[in-house]
Amino acid sequence: MARPVPVINDAVVQALIDSLDAEFAVPLMDTFLEDSPRRVEEMQQAMRAMDAELLHRAAHTLQSNARTFGLEQLAEFCRSLETLARTGDLSQAQALIQRVEIAYRAATNALEEERHKHAAK
Repeated sequence: MARPVPVINDAVVQALIDSLDAEFAVPLMDTFLEDSPRRVEEMQQAMRAMDAELLHRAAHTLQSNARTFGLEQLAEFCRSLETLARTGDLSQAQALIQRVEIAYRAATNALEEERHKHAAK
């Protein structure tokens, strides 16, 4: 049985804090939290326009950024969406976007908690 993918990988967050120190890592978290809603919106725009290239770019960008902060569930759904968009067949994309949106909410909540924990130090 496959192990469930965690919302956030605490070891990745700690490694980021250790390598950059909180004074630099917290602003990076802020940037992600401010910028990432645009990627999710781009995914919806791509579906409305049936634009596989835009969907691929938005999913790729959000996946990469999510991995930086150990947001594993979000990154995995984005990876799946990126792979799907690469094929050009968007027939299953809306269902994946809905999963991305759910994972995104959980991921941003988890990252906000980490941000507050490390900003207080």
